[in-house]
Amino acid sequence: MGGIDVGVANGSPRGATEADVPLPPVVAAPSPLDAPINQALAAPEVAPAPTCVSSSVDHDHWQQELEGLRALECQVRADAANAASCAAQVHDIAAQKAAIKRRLRAS
Repeated sequence: MGGIDVGVANGSPRGATEADVPLPPVVAAPSPLDAPINQALAAPEVAPAPTCVSSSVDHDHWQQELEGLRALECQVRADAANAASCAAQVHDIAAQKAAIKRRLRAS
């Protein structure tokens, strides 16, 4: 399985393949824009709450946060339903395979 010769381009010895070149670790840094949603999901009891809705900007901000959380909740519920459906399909496939194996052994 000869890989791509990355050789001199990255300073590695001649004949090194792309599989030999270490990749930098992938680190997903949290975005400051996601902080309110992440905080609300991590610990709803300590989620930031408006101390007072003194302006329409604060009100609009928290309305947007609420709408975003509602959308996220819908997506999580849909994903959970899909996961349950996939698990049922895997179970059905396993049952079909077992039935075929029994028939093959019997013949």
